[in-house]
Amino acid sequence: MKILCLLFALASSGLCRIYHPEENDINYKRFQTLITKQGDIETIDLMQVTVRVVESDVSYYLYTKTNIDAPHSIKNSNAEELSNSPHFDPSKKTFFIIHGWVDDYTADVNSLVKAAILKKIDINIIVVDWSPVASQSYGTAQGAVNNIGSFVANFINNMIDTYKLSGSQITLIGHSLGAHVAGNAGALIKSKVSHIIGLDPAAPYFTVDNTNNRLDPTDADYVQIIHTNGRFLGFSSSIGHADYYPNGGMIQAGCGIDLLGGCSHARAFQYLAEAIEGGKFTAALCGSYTDFQNKKCANNNKALLGTIEVDKSVVGDFFLDTKTAQPYAQG
Repeated sequence: MKILCLLFALASSGLCRIYHPEENDINYKRFQTLITKQGDIETIDLMQVTVRVVESDVSYYLYTKTNIDAPHSIKNSNAEELSNSPHFDPSKKTFFIIHGWVDDYTADVNSLVKAAILKKIDINIIVVDWSPVASQSYGTAQGAVNNIGSFVANFINNMIDTYKLSGSQITLIGHSLGAHVAGNAGALIKSKVSHIIGLDPAAPYFTVDNTNNRLDPTDADYVQIIHTNGRFLGFSSSIGHADYYPNGGMIQAGCGIDLLGGCSHARAFQYLAEAIEGGKFTAALCGSYTDFQNKKCANNNKALLGTIEVDKSVVGDFFLDTKTAQPYAQG
């Protein structure tokens, strides 16, 4: 892929950011080779779309340090039900975790990141389950991210009104299509949320120029992106305030050829969970992975991938290498 320079319209940044022009082609990555539920390898057109979404397609699961394995389930987007839980404390921060395609609230992204956070800080975690839609074709799930995001925003806005919360208490974390659900929600929440972490945001049938249906820097006070499978499933272009590219952001160390991209795609949340637990993924500000590998950025500014308490002055594209197996962080 040819990488061009894009000057992002971020008020705090005049930096030249990574831009892959092919990611402005709506049909780029439209045809994907995937493993079916029967275990067969099949090339499909991702845009076989039938989108029918209702608010009851979304459920919420509350976890805290006192009920880490026994969630309080909330149906019908009724935020007032949180008051029926002895675990919810509106004075504490609340993190939302949002899964991607073909997943549900039991997905690895939820269990790993939830457990890592609750080991370190005492907060409310609400896992968003939109599996009735996410379990359908990719085209249907992709076409629904705006609606799912608006439902999540409605729920959070109800929380803000009911429990007198502010956006500074709220962080959204989303994997793949869930990253764009987080972005769409963030755009509609009445008090701008503090932080969104996009974990390898899905690329197929999204474009760089169209920010109306995807995660972008205006959706929160600070947007942090971890790119791990830009070759197939995820975005390669910069779409946040700070974009991290482990191992170049295309295929991850230890994933081999990774023909279908699943191993590399999952590394985004695996790295985040390890970082939250204390793994130091030190990255250097750099113009490209090639420059990083050639030591041209060794003296540039450094930043840590995946931190919960972020320095919002950190802006730009950051590169790092990881180990091939856990623990992944090199320090």
